[in-house]
Amino acid sequence: MASTKQRKRKKNAIEPLMPPGVPSDALFVNRTELTNAIVKKGCSITVSSVLRVLYFAIGILMGIAAVVGRVFFGVDTLITVLVLLLGLMTVWQGSRLPMESARSMISQLMKAEKQNPEARTRVTFATEQAFGVVMPDGTARTFPWGDFSRAVATMDVMCLTTAQQSVLFILDNKGFLRGTPGDFAVFLAEHIAPEDRNGFQKWCDKTCRTLDNWSSIQQQKKAEQDEAKAAKKAAKEGAKKSGKGPRA
Repeated sequence: MASTKQRKRKKNAIEPLMPPGVPSDALFVNRTELTNAIVKKGCSITVSSVLRVLYFAIGILMGIAAVVGRVFFGVDTLITVLVLLLGLMTVWQGSRLPMESARSMISQLMKAEKQNPEARTRVTFATEQAFGVVMPDGTARTFPWGDFSRAVATMDVMCLTTAQQSVLFILDNKGFLRGTPGDFAVFLAEHIAPEDRNGFQKWCDKTCRTLDNWSSIQQQKKAEQDEAKAAKKAAKEGAKKSGKGPRA
């Protein structure tokens, strides 16, 4: 683990000019542009995995109940179809929970952006005593480390939530102006007590991560297919244009 002295030596190395409002004793400084993509990534790892799994389970059970009722008890076809549709909607809603949270946050950012073009930019910093955010007027608001209940991270973002998730901070791992994502992860482990999560909650976390990863892979494949189709179309159009050129 990096000691405080090591962090101070790293801080004194050549680094970009710090934004106004950042205290001189800040060990880590991050500037994040809260794009829609970053917000979605942050919300996907902070929305309750237990609630998402509960939606999935209820939807699947409704589907099973509809099929069993139809096959073994002769339930009316219309009722069976309605229950199946309701089950599918429940599963779909569970998969969309992170997006609902992201949509709400994005909507707020868009409203704020109309009054302040820099509304999506977040400058945050960390000291030994607290985590802080620089407000639009240049002042800093700080939160003691004891206020935070959880810190989670992926390869792209880090998220810090206060008690009962009343405040969410999303940090782009590429936005560190002082310090590195790896050192900051170690620092967070030293300052935020790990959340007490039982085996069922951990299983829900793993299940949701698997589903999200699968969804990301599918989206990436679709994007690659669309890109390949566009390239083929452009090549065909180029071939047609070259074929229509003047002949000797």
